Parts: sequence; C-alpha cells; structure tokens
Amino acid sequence: MAREVVWSDPAWEDLTAAAEYIARDSEAYAAAFVQEIKDAATSLSEMAERGQLVPEFRDASIRELLVRPYRLVYHLTARQVTILAIIQGVGQTKRALDDENAQARAMNPIVTILTAVGACLLLAAPLAVEARQAGQALQTVGVLTPQRLEQQAAYPTFLETLRLLGYQEGSNLRLLVRSADGKLDRLPALAAELVAARPDVIVALNTPGVRAAIEATKQIPIVMTLVGDPVGSGFVSNLARPGGNVTGISNMVAELTSKRLALLKEAVPRARRIAAMFNPDDPVTAPQLRDAERAAPALKVETRFFQVKAIEDLPGTFKQIVAWRADAALWILGQQQAFQTGSIELAASYRLPLMVAHPRNVEAGGLISYFPDPVELHRRTAVVVDLILKGAKPGDLPVEQPTKFELTINLKTAKALGIAIPRPLLSRADRVVE
Repeated sequence: MAREVVWSDPAWEDLTAAAEYIARDSEAYAAAFVQEIKDAATSLSEMAERGQLVPEFRDASIRELLVRPYRLVYHLTARQVTILAIIQGVGQTKRALDDENAQARAMNPIVTILTAVGACLLLAAPLAVEARQAGQALQTVGVLTPQRLEQQAAYPTFLETLRLLGYQEGSNLRLLVRSADGKLDRLPALAAELVAARPDVIVALNTPGVRAAIEATKQIPIVMTLVGDPVGSGFVSNLARPGGNVTGISNMVAELTSKRLALLKEAVPRARRIAAMFNPDDPVTAPQLRDAERAAPALKVETRFFQVKAIEDLPGTFKQIVAWRADAALWILGQQQAFQTGSIELAASYRLPLMVAHPRNVEAGGLISYFPDPVELHRRTAVVVDLILKGAKPGDLPVEQPTKFELTINLKTAKALGIAIPRPLLSRADRVVE
C-alpha cells in the first residue's frame, strides 16, 4: 500500500514566496510545457499502478519528473523549480487529503498535483502567448533540410510548439526554409544563402544539413536536430557543454543499432543471418556498423553489410542478400528515406522480413521499426530555438538526447510473411498496424 505523501519539504514559507513569484511571472508557464507535465503525470500514474509511489518529494525520481520542464528551459535551480512545480497543486491536494470524503482521501496526491499544474498551465498559456506576441520584435529562423519537409512527418510539431511559445509567422516570426530535395550536393550553397539572410538562428536537420550549416557560419547560432553522432561527426566537443555556436538534439543513432538488431531477432526468432543495408556516403553509418558487429555474437546471428548508394542499386542489392540466404534485413539509419519504399516492395516480393527506419515506413509495409519519437524531438528543437532567441548562448546549452522511443509493428505484413510476432514483443509495441 502506498505511503502518504509528507508535506514537509519545501517549507510553507517557501511555498508562499513561490506563489508570489508565480503571480508576477505567469509567462514562465507557457503552453508548450503542458505535454511535459502530462508525460510526468502518466509516468507517475503507472508507478501508482505498480505500487511504486515514493513517500516524499525529496525522492530524486519524483523531483526529476517535476522539475525537468522548468530547469531545462529557464535555468532555475532544482530547489526553485521543485517549489514552482508543486505550489499550484499543493493547496488542492492538501484539501483533498484532509477531506472527510473517502474518495477524495484515496486520490493519488502526486498525480493530483500534476493534474493541477497542467490545468494551471492550460489556463495561463493564452495570456502568456498574447503578451509575448505583442512585445516581441520580428525574429528570423532559418531551416536547412536535406529532404523535403513533407518527408519530415513531425515538422508541424516544431511549428506548433513555436506558436505555443508565442511566435506567430507573419507577426513576430519569419521562417526561411531551404531544402536540398534529397540532393546533398546542394546543401553548401543553400547554407550560404541562409547565412547571407542573417537569421537569428539556423535549424539544421540531419547530419549533412548540420555539416553544411557549420561550414557556412561560426557566428550564427545553429540548432541541430535528428543528428546521430554529433561528437563523432565533429559538430560539438561534448554533449554536456558543446561550446561554439552549435547545440540541439541528438537521436542517438549509433547506440540504437544493437537494440534494433535485438528487436528484429525477437520478432523473427528463426533468423540466423541478418543483412544490413547502408549508404557508405553517409558519415553517420560507421558507428552503427561497429555497434551491429559488436551485438551480433551475443544475439547468435551473423550479419553482413550491403551498400546502397542510389535507388537504382536496390534490385541488385536484394539479389545479393537473397543469394547470401539472409533470414531478415534491416536498414542502417541515415539519409536513406528515399530508398524505403522501393526496399519495402522488394522485401515483400522476396518474402524477407525488413526492419525499416521510421514508423511511417512500417505503415507503408515494413515489418518493424524502433526509433526516437520524432514528435518529441521536434518539440524539444523548438524549445531550444526559443531559448536562443531569448538570449541563451548555444555553446552553454547541453545537447539533448531522446528519452522516448517508439516501437512500431505491422501485423498485416507479419501475416503475409507467415510470421507470428511473439506476444511479449507485441505487448511492448507503441503502435501496431493491422
């Protein structure tokens, strides 16, 4: 049975001071962080169901869930943000705990707090956004992408988060988008074009886009996103304090490969030979290949790597894979989105289980994918952009790593291949396509 929350930390005097702070500065609770509060509430609800509630807010796991949205964005101390996070719900929760009504007494106090915080955020957001839009000068954000933005399914989340943070295109925000349309050799010229427009910040997508942006400017702040290995690629010296004019979001591609390989093996237990396709011209593939080589022996599988430089290479590559008698195949992550549709069709024709790059490729017929949640990555990208537009130096902002991953499985494809996905794996899937 969960122990009752002890209201001993922080002191009531601190709570009163925090309340006065909140009254002065409601803008600090912008709607963009509502989702973070909801995520924390969900996590704590799951803890409650498992009987893992902790008794006090002094517990580090609870404190981290509460303070993360505020500490990352407003650079407050852990104690300050803990106070700010709980003040809005503590009064309601205390009343609920003291209430004679049995149902009120049975309420989970921690989740009650988070619900109250979320409600306050929702109520405060419109006023905060209107105030910011009225008071802000025009900000220019450049966006450099190797692929068309239509291929970045979560890009609208980036725009929506900026809007929730108070930026409205045509009012206080100007967006300059430059896309290479899959032709990576165009990126240097596009980056130079963006730099010439002197934006306040440049958002660069994927490894090739970030490299082009860095080569084009050492002064304009750059926010990288969807980058697999920012340290190994030479973009930053370290993740904690990147230095220079670059920060942003890493998707930890290199470390994901062994996990993806293990999931594919779990989905296809009979697999003994797994083919890995990669583009040798993509710099982010090298650490992934090393990771796959390290993981293969423990999984009792043999891996072989097959190069794909162009869509035209796919038919020949699949013939080689089949000739090698592969039991399954996966894509090494990188700049290969243009290859996905053709490879899914070929895999189906050869009845070869294929692990694809992204959830949308599973919807198109791939068997399985495991990838950082792109919605979360784009949302965090917008938050970092907001920080820089407020005056933060990119070199002082840690490069963030994803904390949420999506496992997607296509049962229709599995049935067509004659594969029975094990129940334990299916139960862990975030999305199932049927």
